[in-house]
Amino acid sequence: MLEVNMEDSFGARIKSLRNNKNLSQQKVASALDITQSQFNKIEHDYIETNFSLIRKIANYFNVTTDYLLGVETSKEEVAPEFSAEQLQVVNLVKKLNNKELEKVYNYLLGIIDARS
Repeated sequence: MLEVNMEDSFGARIKSLRNNKNLSQQKVASALDITQSQFNKIEHDYIETNFSLIRKIANYFNVTTDYLLGVETSKEEVAPEFSAEQLQVVNLVKKLNNKELEKVYNYLLGIIDARS
């Protein structure tokens, strides 16, 4: 019979990463654009998740999807594609319509130009 070490479960790995960074479930859930309740269920292995969310979680914690899935044991961080704060901004931007997106884009350009 195959024994599963719960320390190696998907949820346990996420919980460990979250605790090591002193983050609340709510903060991580918000960055991932899911509810705290959903995140809690994922972290406790009550529900499974889709690949898209697995990638978001890996990006958020700067680890590989292989680490989260237990394929590799090293949680050596990978080069971050986005910081946690940048991921939150990306999730907010996804909710904008084209007109709102254009306003945000022009606003950001103004900020960047002002630095020059």
